[in-house]
Amino acid sequence: MKKVFFFTLLFVLIISLVSASEELKMVCGPKNSDMWKLSNHIGSALTEVKISSKGGGPDVQLISSSGPYESIKMLFSHDSNLAIVDALSAYEATSGVGRFSKLLRRDVLALAVLGLEVEHFVLVSAKSEKNNVLDMTEKMIYLGRKGDYRRYGAYVSLKSLGVENFHEGGNEWDYETSAELMIDGSIDGAVYFGIPPVKAVQDIKKVMGSSLVILSVDDSAVSELRGSSPIWFSHTIAANKYPKQKEPVVTVAKPILLVSTRSLNKKTAKALLSDLFDAKSMEYLNSVNLPIDAQMSQRYKVIEYHPGAVEFFKSGGD
Repeated sequence: MKKVFFFTLLFVLIISLVSASEELKMVCGPKNSDMWKLSNHIGSALTEVKISSKGGGPDVQLISSSGPYESIKMLFSHDSNLAIVDALSAYEATSGVGRFSKLLRRDVLALAVLGLEVEHFVLVSAKSEKNNVLDMTEKMIYLGRKGDYRRYGAYVSLKSLGVENFHEGGNEWDYETSAELMIDGSIDGAVYFGIPPVKAVQDIKKVMGSSLVILSVDDSAVSELRGSSPIWFSHTIAANKYPKQKEPVVTVAKPILLVSTRSLNKKTAKALLSDLFDAKSMEYLNSVNLPIDAQMSQRYKVIEYHPGAVEFFKSGGD
């Protein structure tokens, strides 16, 4: 009887240890942010796979951070196994530049691309002459709240696109407040990041219609931008994505990355990706307007991929 009890206890302990080893912590930015909402959808998609087909990948626990900078630091300190961050943050971390000049770590690796943050350069039409991003020169422009990684990305992209002189307005405002202030004429324009349709742009266009333009970025400017940093890609916002936007608009976007460090087990990485790109997961993500696929991870490569991801994508995602 004692032997039976001992082996039962041992079995339960082993199962518990295996289950614990299969749970990964994924840090996802501030609660209620766009990155956090995306992460919740990713978590729900993985759950759908487990419910429907008993997915073999690890369980994922979501934890919050103040933003991508802290998320990557938590990877370094092993307080998380995975992070969802923008490509600019990941690239700077692996290159030891910008905000990460004192935190160089070449073991930040990509697992997958989870979507694109599309950059919307918007300007009151009366202030626009050429209908491209250079029209923002000398204008009062909102870039984002102080401390928001999107503000930093907006600043970097404007400078790289040749918009050297502009007046920055309201670094304490959020996107919603800036939209209200653009409608009442307090600022001339803004740079908004997000997966279209971005609510701030939608709200402004509903009121201002064609009096607000989404500025274009021409091919030569995109090439210059990529020359300074390979995280940017040309992207077309489809016609009618926003009210009274009758023509497609060519702009730029940067990938949203699922990243880890080299310490993540290769087998675990492959199992996680197998669940993420399972048909049931893709079906769920499409239903919430997050259409991603395995090809995006190859098309929008920014940093080195984890060995487990390399094997997964080479095998055709099987």
